[in-house]
Parts: sequence; structure tokens; C-alpha cells
Amino acid sequence: MLTGITALGIFAEHQPIYASHNIPTFPMNGKRPAVKGFTKAGSDLSHQWSLDFPEAEALAFMSGARTKIMPIDIDSPDEDLRRDTEKRYGPTPIMVRTPSGGTHLWYLHNGESRQIRPDPSVPVDILGTGGLVIAPPSMGTKGRYQFIRGGLADLHKLRPAANLDQQARQLIQQGGRNKALLDYLRNQARHADDLETLIDVAQTFADQHLDRTSGHAFTDAEIRNVAKSVHDWTQRKIGEGQYFVGTGRYFMEGHDKLNQVMALGPYACALFLRLKVRAGGLKSFQIANDMRHDMPDGVWPLRKMQDARKALTDAGIIKEKHRASSFYGTTVYEWA
Repeated sequence: MLTGITALGIFAEHQPIYASHNIPTFPMNGKRPAVKGFTKAGSDLSHQWSLDFPEAEALAFMSGARTKIMPIDIDSPDEDLRRDTEKRYGPTPIMVRTPSGGTHLWYLHNGESRQIRPDPSVPVDILGTGGLVIAPPSMGTKGRYQFIRGGLADLHKLRPAANLDQQARQLIQQGGRNKALLDYLRNQARHADDLETLIDVAQTFADQHLDRTSGHAFTDAEIRNVAKSVHDWTQRKIGEGQYFVGTGRYFMEGHDKLNQVMALGPYACALFLRLKVRAGGLKSFQIANDMRHDMPDGVWPLRKMQDARKALTDAGIIKEKHRASSFYGTTVYEWA
């Protein structure tokens, strides 16, 4: 029997494969990067991490100009929504299934910025510049990320997504640059473990979106001050019991309806809390039947899902905004 040989984890095994396609990757710890400086990782640092983290079971990369990949993230198992999204943005040779049943459609990066829920009623994100992308065959807590159409060998076939505003290196005007950086960091703070990581994220954003030759670029001190302001603000909100959830733009400020919901039974209560995390800050949202596959206590029977949704509607917690259509796929709801 051979001794002294340890099986490589997914990151160490697949890092050189992605590197051969000029995609520097980094190890993940769950849905968080296991290292700092990942936003600027090159091939040498990526290789070193593969030696430092031989047992990591997940890897990720940054979308944007370096990797030339721009995924569109569909955070729903709804196949009608997937088909409509691909119809809207154009066909792609590479498709990834996420452990929760969602889909990543890979396109050629064409200068797009990162956009979280550009249409608030549809669970679709544009992972443009600065988007963190967990890569197949990473193992998540609920299962594996896997290519279900194409793979790395098809990267040369990628084309830009259609019907997207082109924002390649868009210059932020002097009067709005502080607010732009502040808003961006507030949306990124949930991914940063500490202040130094958030500063690194801020510097990357400044490099990619500010013209440093214009005389209006941020200094390192200004970047640090803005990042510290956002970090302190975030920690204060958490300390006040306002939990940082969902898209990063919403804080759950108390549960004024929780007692009412608890009286509706455990399934209605669980669905309510799940909706608060996933859609608490949205004006409208979907509650597809397939959401029953993404519950913390396992897959729900279809009837339990339907009954829980009806209970919340009948109690006036949520209400229908409009019925199912060819684009939305399912009925769209809003908070009552």
C-alpha cells in the first residue's frame, strides 16, 4: 500500500486546468474566498494557493476583462425563466447548474458592469466586472456545481450577451464618484471578512472604473476612508440586530409580523423567513413551486409548498402583483 500520498481536493486538481485556459482561480470556504487578495490573483499566486490549500473542495474566479467571462446568474430552478433569459440575452455554448438548482449562463465579457437584479421582479444577476463566480466542479453545501452544456473547451465559442447596455470602463464623474464607490461597497460588504479585504475590493473597483489620468482619481487614503466608513456602518447595523441579508441593500429591521405568521403553522413560517432572506428588500418576487427544493429542512411536498404560499396570501402577508406570463414564468408577488 502506498503511504504519504494525499488525494487532492477539487481546487488543487482543477486549478491547473483552469490556468491552462488563462483563468486564475482561488480556493473557496463555502461561499467565501479562503484567501485575501483574490480579486487581483494572477497565475503565479493561484498556483501557490493550490499548494497551500490541497484539500479545498471548491474554486472560483473573478468575472471581467482578465478571464473574459461574464456569467448571467439565474437564482431559480424555473426552466421557463431559464429559457426566457437565454432567449433575451442570446444562446450560449456553456451552461452551469448550481447546487440550489439555479443556472449560470456564460457569455464573453464585453465591458459589462456587475448588476444585481437589474429587474427587481426577476431573480437574475449580471455578473460583470468584479463578480465572484464559483466554478465547476466545486462542491457546495447542497451539492456540486456542474457543466450541463459545454465546458472549458468551448470558451472560444463564447459571444457577448445581447441587449445589455455597454458600460466598458465607464468613467464616473467627479460629482458622483464618492456615492458610486459607497454604494458599490455596501453591496460587497457581505462578501468581505474584514476591513482589509473590503479595501482590496474598493481598490479593484477604482482601478476598473476610474480614469486615473483624469486628475480625479481616488487616492489610497480616500479609498481606505470610504471602505472603513462602510465597514463600520455594516458592523454597527449588525450590532443593532439589523441582519445583513439578501442583496446587501436590505436589513431586516424587526419581525413585526412574525407572531402573526407563526400562528399560520411551521411551513408558512419557514417560507416567510426564507422569503425575507431572499427577497426582503425587493419590491416584487416570485415564489415558484420549485422553491420547495431549496428549503433548509429538505425538499417539501408540493402540497405543503402550495398551502404555505396560500396561507401567507390569505393572511395578507404577501399579495399577487400579477399573474404568470410568458416572461416571468410564475406569478409575481409583493409584500402586502
